[in-house]
Order: sequence, then C-alpha cells, then structure tokens
Amino acid sequence: MPSKRFQKTSGVALVSVLLVVFVLVAVTGRLLSSHNLVVSRHVNAFEYNQALQYLLGAESMAKEALHSDYLTTGPKIDHLGEIWAKNIMPFELDEGGFLEIYMKDLHGCINLNNVISETGADEYKTVRKLLVNLGLPTQIEDLWRDWVDNDSEVKGLGAEDRDYASFQIPYRTPNRLVTDLSEVMLLRDITPDYFKLITQHSCLLPDSKSQINVNTAPSEILQILGEGASISEMAMLTESQRAFETPAKFLESYPMFQKSLSRLTTSSMYFEMHAQANVGSTSVSLLTLMYRNPKDGKISILKRDFGKLFKSKFLLESQIQAI
Repeated sequence: MPSKRFQKTSGVALVSVLLVVFVLVAVTGRLLSSHNLVVSRHVNAFEYNQALQYLLGAESMAKEALHSDYLTTGPKIDHLGEIWAKNIMPFELDEGGFLEIYMKDLHGCINLNNVISETGADEYKTVRKLLVNLGLPTQIEDLWRDWVDNDSEVKGLGAEDRDYASFQIPYRTPNRLVTDLSEVMLLRDITPDYFKLITQHSCLLPDSKSQINVNTAPSEILQILGEGASISEMAMLTESQRAFETPAKFLESYPMFQKSLSRLTTSSMYFEMHAQANVGSTSVSLLTLMYRNPKDGKISILKRDFGKLFKSKFLLESQIQAI
C-alpha cells in the first residue's frame, strides 16, 4: 500500500501536469486566434485590392465609351441611346462576386452652383420651383444662395456666417462654388428627409453656367423649365427616344421652352460613373466625376469618391419588372 508521502507527491505532480497542459492549450489557442486574424487581414486586403483594380478598370471602360461616342457622333449631341448610357448587367468576376457599372449625365439635373451665375435670377426661380414641386420650404433657396454667394448679406430668409457662428459647433459659409452635395446638409433647418429629396434632382458641377440637356433630363426637370408644361406631357417626352440635334429643333416641338432656350443644350460635358465591385466578402464602390472636352473629346477625371452609397440600377429595374 503506497505511503501517504508518495500519495502527496503524486498529487502535486498531477496538478503540475494539468497546469502545464492548461497553459499550453491557452497559448496554442491564442496563437491560432492571432494566426486566423492575420490570415483574415491578408484575405481582406487582397479582396479590397482586387475590387479596387476592377473599379479602376471600369473607370477606364467608361472613359473609352465617352471618347468613342465623341468620335462617332461628335460634340453636338448626346442622348440616352448612346453606348455610354447603356445599362450593363452585373457580370461575374473570376474570384467570385460581381461588378456593376453605369453612367449618369450630369446635364440632366439642376446644378445648384448656377445660382451664382450671371443668369442667377432665373436659376433662383428654377431652384424655388423645384422646392415647390417637392413640397419643401422655399426658404431653402435663400439659404443655399447665401451659402455660395461671395458676400455676407442675408438674402430673404437665408443665413450667413453670423447665423452659423451661433451653432453649438460653429462653422462658416464657403462663399464659393461647392463640390459635394453633402454640404446641403449643413444649411440651417435642413433635415435628412429634405436633403434626400433635394439631392435626387440636383447636382454640383465645377461650373456656374451649365445647361440642361433636353435629350437626357428627366420629366421632373424639364417640367420646371417649360412654361406651362405638364408633368404628363414631359413624361411622354422622356419615355420616347429623344435625339434632338439642337435646342432650336427641340423648341420647334415644344415652344413652351422659349424663355429657357439659352439654358438648354443637346450635348453634355460632365458625366458621373457609378461602379461597385464585390469580391469574396468585400464590397467597394466608386463614384467618378468626368469632364469631356467638347473640342477634342479628351476625358479628364475631376474627382473620385470611394465608399459612396451605391444604388444598383439593375436591382431597381428587376424590382419594377416584378411588380
């Protein structure tokens, strides 16, 4: 029969062995966790870089489409039947996932920077009419005018530096052309719902003299510019294949645009590419602002925004067809 001393020694040895095993298991578990984290980071970095390359490739495709269109039809006409405006179905990528890309003509929206142009009075009325049609307070037009004009004089129900200086987090008006629609959210009394409605029909171009392309503008925008034009009449126009060669040709069919003739065009210079690449579990989006020189068709990249909210046109069309 083992002695009490032997039993005590055996018990201590067993505890020691269990302690060593516990430490080894804990260390191994931590090493495996760290290893998995490193592997996950490498995978995410690889997928992000792959998605980025696909997006830059999509950007090159968009530039080529715009330049090819210029060489084919020249600088005088752009419409939604051209190659750059075609909706391309998302296509599968070798690594798994898909890439979706579409173009938007920025001469089909109201350029809010136009309010500081020489024809600012007409632009004020345009923005105000847009606000009325959207059911929004018309004082937003005063607020925006004060935001971008180059003086400190308050217009109507607008606001200048002294008003924004009283905010809990004070800031100043830029008093210049603005490049990002997010600045609309900085206007006094603007709510997220107001912001969403306004930005659906407006844009910001690095130009205060941009015109509306009658071949690409939606019915809501054309109805604002046409004196007495009804939304139903403009809807019939936009549902047809528009390819007017000149604003004068457009006027022959729609004389109610006579007063807006100088603000109309049938060609475009500013375009926006929207693209999203999904590689594995990583999704990256890119919004690129492009300028096409009307003299030689050369395409310049003015701005890139990664991570912007991507609205899939393919999904929207699929949902509409399913209704």
